[in-house]
Amino acid sequence: MIKVKLQSEPADFVSKVKKPGLDFLSKVPRPRGKQWNNKEYWRRAISDMATAYKSICAYSSLWIKPDQPTIDHYISRDEDASQAYEWKNFRLARWRINTRKGKHKDVLDPFAIGENWFELDFTTFGIKPNSLLDNEKKSAVWKTIERLKLDDTDYRDAREAWFNNFQNDISKLEEKAPFIAAEMKRLGL
Repeated sequence: MIKVKLQSEPADFVSKVKKPGLDFLSKVPRPRGKQWNNKEYWRRAISDMATAYKSICAYSSLWIKPDQPTIDHYISRDEDASQAYEWKNFRLARWRINTRKGKHKDVLDPFAIGENWFELDFTTFGIKPNSLLDNEKKSAVWKTIERLKLDDTDYRDAREAWFNNFQNDISKLEEKAPFIAAEMKRLGL
């Protein structure tokens, strides 16, 4: 995971997502479960999110295929429905990661982490906390890795494949796997 910069809200976001969402919330201020059905106006912002964030998952820092991005509500819509239609609360995420995160609060916010909090081991393609972090931050990094399963075999294999295919094309890695590119630069590879 790398620090992600909040991108500007699209010009039509208010009319397309926020206004209909707030209209719904004015009638149902604390929706639960099926009450959200057909009120998922945030989905209208998926293509804008993919464009703004270059189709990179905020959590895995890997490219998402065009038909697979989802919007994660960093603050769960059940925790605070008023954040359900807020651009600044959206994180572009792979479906599997979005599902794993769910309503859990033990996942670090990619918009709020510091530089180099996560490190990549190029021998195993595993990730871990930066050894220079204090114990509290290391613990938070580990919890995020564990909750999202960022170090499972699928993600290790994906990182290794991106590296093997594009290790000689840093611009391609920056475009499709920016965490790997950042770690290569940090380590002088």
